[in-house]
Amino acid sequence: MSPRTPRARRLLAALPWALAALGAWAWAAQTGELLLGKPLRWAALLLVVRALAVGTSARARVRGPLRRIRWPGWTPAVITALVVGVAAWRLLPTVMTGLGTLAGWDFPVHAWHANLLATELFPGLRGWTFSHNFGWAEGDDYSLLPYLPAAWTQVLTGGAVGVDAFLAVQVALLTAGFPLVVALYLGRGLRTWPVVCGALLLLLDPGIFHQGGLVPLLVAGVWPFRLSMLLCVAALWCADRVLHRPSPARVAVYVLVLAAAVNSHVAGITYAAATLLYWWVARQPARAPAWTWGLLLAGAAAAAASAGWLLVPFNAMKAELTPWGDPQRLLPPFAERAFALSFFERMSALEAVLAAAGTVLLWRRGAVAARWAVGGLALGTLWLGVDVVEALAPRSLQETAELMQWPRYWALARLSVLFAAGVAVAQGARWAAAALLSRRRPAVGVLFGVATVAVAVAALDLGWRPTWNRSHLKRVADLPRVDDLPYAAGLLQAAQQVRNTGAADALLIVDMPTGGNAQAHLPAWVNRHTGVRVAGTQRLHGTFVFRDVGPQQGQHTYAEMTGGGATHWVKLGAMPPGPGAVERGVFPGDVHLWELPRLAADHRVATGMDGVRVTRFDRQAVVLELPPTGGALAVRARWHPRWRVAEGPGVILKRASLFPSSRQVFIRLEVPPGVTRVVLEPGPLPAAGRGWTLTALGIALGAAVVLVARRRWAHASSASSSASPPAPAST
Repeated sequence: MSPRTPRARRLLAALPWALAALGAWAWAAQTGELLLGKPLRWAALLLVVRALAVGTSARARVRGPLRRIRWPGWTPAVITALVVGVAAWRLLPTVMTGLGTLAGWDFPVHAWHANLLATELFPGLRGWTFSHNFGWAEGDDYSLLPYLPAAWTQVLTGGAVGVDAFLAVQVALLTAGFPLVVALYLGRGLRTWPVVCGALLLLLDPGIFHQGGLVPLLVAGVWPFRLSMLLCVAALWCADRVLHRPSPARVAVYVLVLAAAVNSHVAGITYAAATLLYWWVARQPARAPAWTWGLLLAGAAAAAASAGWLLVPFNAMKAELTPWGDPQRLLPPFAERAFALSFFERMSALEAVLAAAGTVLLWRRGAVAARWAVGGLALGTLWLGVDVVEALAPRSLQETAELMQWPRYWALARLSVLFAAGVAVAQGARWAAAALLSRRRPAVGVLFGVATVAVAVAALDLGWRPTWNRSHLKRVADLPRVDDLPYAAGLLQAAQQVRNTGAADALLIVDMPTGGNAQAHLPAWVNRHTGVRVAGTQRLHGTFVFRDVGPQQGQHTYAEMTGGGATHWVKLGAMPPGPGAVERGVFPGDVHLWELPRLAADHRVATGMDGVRVTRFDRQAVVLELPPTGGALAVRARWHPRWRVAEGPGVILKRASLFPSSRQVFIRLEVPPGVTRVVLEPGPLPAAGRGWTLTALGIALGAAVVLVARRRWAHASSASSSASPPAPAST
């Protein structure tokens, strides 16, 4: 055979590649790693990008038969969901695969709320409990609807599926589902891979506490906010579908989803209002009859009114609340951040540059995401600030606005900016591959490819790093579960020993470290698993603690806790919590239990009167038997606007702090002579009747909207059928 035959030439051409492969295999066998592993991986990635971007003959042969298949319209959504799901499962295994309570700040107390609904309040949404923190008004100022699925599942399964398992699945779905839904909404009309890149950037965003992201979701545990925002975006999707085809079913789904968004958070109505405003600015022009817009507006009004049961009492008691909000004048800070190429907190200059490029690309295509990015920045800067509220709103609404956390309304703008950055990454990779590898090198592709390489080099040279760097991901990925904390088992054993003492007035103080991933909300976790009345040493600065009583931050002192009725104290280490404490046990994890000195025969009351007995102390009533001499006493139960004297003529109920520096506000009673029995009950909330009336009106309005949609739809269908030409007669 001549060496010049085609087969021989092919063998000679393949010989160098075979020798190279053999050498690479020998290197890997000796060293345990690939020869030039990183360059080879990057080269393979570049070839894949080229195949996806400009095509190859082999790819064309594969795509030939594939293009003849009628792929469903939801195929890009499935691809995006698979990519996001795999990324979340690989990067956040603890969140996506575990079934316990995460050791983020608020996770234990969220699980406690759901368990309380299932065990004490079911099927109600409000009530009083003494199980946590000297008493707690459950459901009065914080919506419990996000906890209802977990609570009902625990009740209906007889405890086989507890709140821990259900909430873990719920948080995992929110972790991966929220960026998926937002990316699919913003990426309508785009190719698949820009949507995938945008969804990945949304997933990896560490965020900041008031603007969403992984850190506030998983480290701080503020998943109800993420749930409310997810429902708001879903409501926008429903609104677009109504404009496209206003059938009664679509109108009903729109009203229900928007009502769920409004009722899922005490500030849900403001989230929904901000989202609808963004949608109005960024929506695609749609030709729809005027009555369709009327249905959308009436549906939004019905959804807002449905939250009257929650919002009307909350507004009536706003004078009693410590301001949660942090209203900001956003224009000057925004200008400074814009010049520094950092529009949002914890967002790098690299992402800002990519977002600007992506917004330009999207704007040229008329995409919704571009209008969301530009409109979101404008609205977040010029409208979503306290300046406009003070200028336009009446004084009563200004006071309510002080309770809101205004930077949360920038979350939508942040999402759209990150999505635009993801689009820039995908389009830049596509054009760069086309410019470098394709025979046809379009000028735009060459310029964009060079610009992408220049931005990457500048980012490395200037020290720019994406905020989804390894440290933030490690912080979230390494988040433990409460059961895995080294002192968790010992803490539960100490609480069980307190429970076994059988003292009716037992109150356990859980004094555990609050830094890092350890919990300020561990008392709620201890109460849920043992049933012991608990309180924490951290000063609450949230719901129903009052602005005129002591400092908000720091730890309660030993004197405050003992004066407040504490009987036991559990902490790490052998150092006693204070004078007179007697150690009662040492448990795994260096957990020590201390019994505190008894200051009264019954720690639930503080008084100088002799012969005071507590005959009932539960969430329904507090019953006191008193001597006929009269006098003053303090019930160590948290004061609340609900409390009233149900029995005891002439008894005056006030609020009082037992220590000047304490924020624990208790019930003070002034009892006239001759009264031997006093009954206290948590009565109805202020303005609760008006709130439920407004909710009933909202439900009625929502039903009316669906009925009107049904009549309009039937009329439009009959009109279109009568206007269509008759079918030709058969011969």
